[in-house]
Amino acid sequence: MYSYALNATITINVREVLLSLLIIAAIVLVVVLIMLLLRVFGTLKRINSIVDDVSFPLKDTTKELPAIAVNVRDILGNVVDLTDDLTVVSPELFQAILEALQAANAGVGAVSNIVVGFTDGVANFASGFRAGRGRAKPGAAGAAGAGFASTFASMAGSYAGAKSRAQDKKKAGARKRKVRR
Repeated sequence: MYSYALNATITINVREVLLSLLIIAAIVLVVVLIMLLLRVFGTLKRINSIVDDVSFPLKDTTKELPAIAVNVRDILGNVVDLTDDLTVVSPELFQAILEALQAANAGVGAVSNIVVGFTDGVANFASGFRAGRGRAKPGAAGAAGAGFASTFASMAGSYAGAKSRAQDKKKAGARKRKVRR
């Protein structure tokens, strides 16, 4: 039996503990910075390769830009010439369109009158047939026929007049074009 008594005191220097913690934090920070720099260098290397891949097509495209600009200038010049021609021709064109629309309007009116005359004639004939038990009223068919004939004559006249006016305008336009050139 031996008995030992332990009376020991431990002293910890706070300054040395803080200094050792600071050194460990600095080592961790240096490792993180090294990893971050490696990633940045890898990204820069990929960006550099992308720029190299794109630079040759860009150089080729920029070589073609003057030719493209000349083509665009020529196209715009042609558009200006076309619009100038349209401003010269447009009054004659609008007049021809107006005359065609007037002739069409006259034709539609004449056809409408024919249809109205025909339906009135059929209605008169039918009412006369019912009223007279099989016999039409005297003059009902004649009135419908006269309305049809006058309407048809007016339609033919308006169409012929519009057509002759259009031909006259076309001849006048041809004479104007010869004088301009």
